Amino acid sequence: MKKQYLRLFALFLVLSIAFVAVLVPVNSIAYAQENCPNWQGNYWNNQNFSGNPTLVRTDPAIGFNWVFGSPDPSIPVDRFSVRWYNTVTTVTFGGGVYRFRAGADDGIRVAIDGTLVLNRFTNGGGFVVQTADVPLSAGAHKIIVDYYEDAGAAGVQFDWTTLSGSPSSCAASTTTGTAVPGATLVPGATAVPADISQFSISKIWAFVRVQSANVRTSPDASSNSLALVYYGSQYRVVAQNGANTWFVIEIAPGRRGWVYRRTVYLYGGDWTKLPFTHQAIIPPAGPADIRGEARIPALVRSGPSIRADKLGVINQGDDFQTPMACKGGFICLM
Repeated sequence: MKKQYLRLFALFLVLSIAFVAVLVPVNSIAYAQENCPNWQGNYWNNQNFSGNPTLVRTDPAIGFNWVFGSPDPSIPVDRFSVRWYNTVTTVTFGGGVYRFRAGADDGIRVAIDGTLVLNRFTNGGGFVVQTADVPLSAGAHKIIVDYYEDAGAAGVQFDWTTLSGSPSSCAASTTTGTAVPGATLVPGATAVPADISQFSISKIWAFVRVQSANVRTSPDASSNSLALVYYGSQYRVVAQNGANTWFVIEIAPGRRGWVYRRTVYLYGGDWTKLPFTHQAIIPPAGPADIRGEARIPALVRSGPSIRADKLGVINQGDDFQTPMACKGGFICLM
């Protein structure tokens, strides 16, 4: 009887080993996490990417555990947001299926070539990790990672693995000058130009919706004004700042400047697909072919100060020519 039990036990042991061998294939693959260094990080001191970034820097990777701290002294510990672009380093995929992993406390979303592949843009729940398996063609692809912190602990992580096909590779971006947020070299295309004067004019129009709006040298309300544009006038749009808040318009042939989103109505195309830049515009030397109209009698002074000497007056309704508007709200006349 004892021998029979021993035979049954031995048979059970052999069958168990065979069953485990079937479940665990010999050629199983362990996928390594991939990433590329040097991401352009744009940091806002609000949760909705509103206005100009408070801080722009190059981060070695998207992997931070700030806990109850802050990314930088200029950024608060709570209620901030970050947008990362792969512009400093070009990420080239060999072609295949890739598993993208994004974790955050609080919200995170990931877009590849303008398509949202991961989206957990909500508060709370601690540090939550999500994955998405995405097929990608061989070549470089544009990746944008958005993150925001509400309150409490803060942290973020982003990377990927190759499930099938060839792994990704990293190379320094071939764009020159100031990194252009969102710009990516794609097969058969050229890099988005770093010089704002080289951007092509789009089919999108900006209709001035306020009584008058400043056209400025930079996407910043404190920058110098190049000109004033008035209600009802329309201008072709060239580029935007990557946050859909400031846009470059062509105010005259070869003359471009920045306008704030709330001062214009955009139509004629998808402005989120415009090229991104933060480049300042240097006014050309000499007078411009831009004119204004005095809405009220205006004193002409020797300098941009109300204490400067009075030189004359522009009567209400008179036209004037100006190369630019000086800092502080003063207009520099010829």
